[in-house]
This record gives sequence, C-alpha cells and structure tokens, in this order.
Amino acid sequence: MSHNEIDDLPDSTFAGLSNLKELALEFNIIAAIDQGDLTGLTNLEQLTISSNKLLQLPTNAFSGSPSLVTLDASKNGIDSIANNAFQGLSSLEIIHLSDNFIENVPSQAFQKLSSLKILHMEGNPIDTIPTNAFENIPELTGLFLGETDSLIEISPGAFNGLPQLNTLSI
Repeated sequence: MSHNEIDDLPDSTFAGLSNLKELALEFNIIAAIDQGDLTGLTNLEQLTISSNKLLQLPTNAFSGSPSLVTLDASKNGIDSIANNAFQGLSSLEIIHLSDNFIENVPSQAFQKLSSLKILHMEGNPIDTIPTNAFENIPELTGLFLGETDSLIEISPGAFNGLPQLNTLSI
C-alpha cells in the first residue's frame, strides 16, 4: 500500500487481517493515525508509516496492534507525541521518529516500553535534553539524537536509567 495517495485510515479498515505481520504505508498522504485505525491487526509486528503527513501521535494510536515490534514514523511532520501514544506496546523494540519536527523529548511517551532497544530521533529540532529524559527504558541499547543544529543543552542526568545503553549518537 506504499507509494499511493491514501489520505485516511478509517476505523476497522484492517479488520479481519489478524495474521498480517507487516504493513507498509510509506509515501502516502496520511495526515492522522488514531485509536481504532489499526483495529484487528493483533499480530502486526512491523508498521512503516514514514514519509506521510502525520502531525502527531495521539493517545493509544497503536492500541490495535499489541504485537508491534518495529514502528517507523520517520519523515513526517510530527511535532507532538501524546504521553500514552505507545501504551500497551510491550513488544515494541525499535522506534524510528527521525526527520520530524519534535522539539521536546517526549519522555512520558517512552516510559513502560520495557522491550524498547533502539530509538531513532535524529534530525528533529530538539534543543534540550532534560534530566531523566529517557528514564525507565531499561533495555535501550541504542539512542540516536544527532543531525540537529538546535541542541544547546544536555541536562545533568539526562541519560539516567539506561543501564544497557551502548550506542549514543548526539
């Protein structure tokens, strides 16, 4: 479903596709993904929704896909991520949010992602990384925040709570 002119994902579009493992929606013109849009995709492991027109990731945006392992929402216009955008995604290991318009590290959004290993946020206009920005992501091994011209401050303790981190790109 990539490289089309899809602009909306009505509720239950994917109902009945419970065995689907990968969904590629990149290079469309999707402006929003809301709770219910992915209903029925209970075994979805990889979602690519990069290069669309997304502006935000709202609360429970991916609640219809509890088995999600990899999410690529890079190259959109995302400037905000709700605190509970990734709620219930206990299997999520990799998130790509590169090349968006995220100015603040949405630390609450990543908490309770006990399986998260890789987080890509490079190319966003982040200016400050606050204390405990990535707290409670115990399995994170790779954090990529580089390729921005706007970072001016890294607060003391910004990387607290990352015991497994072995790759950091700023």
